[in-house]
Amino acid sequence: MAVATLLPKEITITTLPIVSVHTMRLAMPTEVSTYDTGTVTNGFGNASGVYVTVQKGTSAKVDIDFTIETVSEEDFNKWWNDSKSYFDDEHRQTLEGNWGRGGFMGGFLGGAFGILFGAGDANHYKNQSDSHWQATSSEQQGFVESVHNLTTSQFHVTGTLTAEGTSYIPVTVSAYVEVTKIKFADNKELHVINTGNPIAAQKSGSTEGVDSQPTSLNVTSL
Repeated sequence: MAVATLLPKEITITTLPIVSVHTMRLAMPTEVSTYDTGTVTNGFGNASGVYVTVQKGTSAKVDIDFTIETVSEEDFNKWWNDSKSYFDDEHRQTLEGNWGRGGFMGGFLGGAFGILFGAGDANHYKNQSDSHWQATSSEQQGFVESVHNLTTSQFHVTGTLTAEGTSYIPVTVSAYVEVTKIKFADNKELHVINTGNPIAAQKSGSTEGVDSQPTSLNVTSL
């Protein structure tokens, strides 16, 4: 069983831990400054220790198996129902239209921060590493507080990804999932993943020469 690692950008091979329950710092007592500033990291984390080689006309299955400390989809959906008031109708439709069909919490949360802290651009933090945000209004601080207060627990994520070669040049790939990491001023971190669209990619992050058959992952509370 692997512990997923995060690629801040698809083309970056430097990895950061998505989660380590032994090193993750607990939240400090809540203060107003906790909700003032922080960072967003979005990228793809390796979801399997297995690599396969494929080329045009061949395919291979990659088993996905890792644990992560994150928020449940049930709690995330409840949070969203309680937090819709921070967004206007157009932005709510953007978030729900792109990421609201289940299994796309990582993209959803990154998009929400982009809208509120990136001049309305839901893709503002896409493939960004430790990109800064600052809450300058009570509305923004209220939103950050709602995210900060999300409860997390450990989950076991499993599934199988089929990688299909599209080039006559062989490529060696593994399975990756999209991850959004929110870091707060008190050093608390929240990691949220997409379980609806794992992709096959090379260690460099490149998806050239390979396609991925869509699959949803199984998520079990530990």
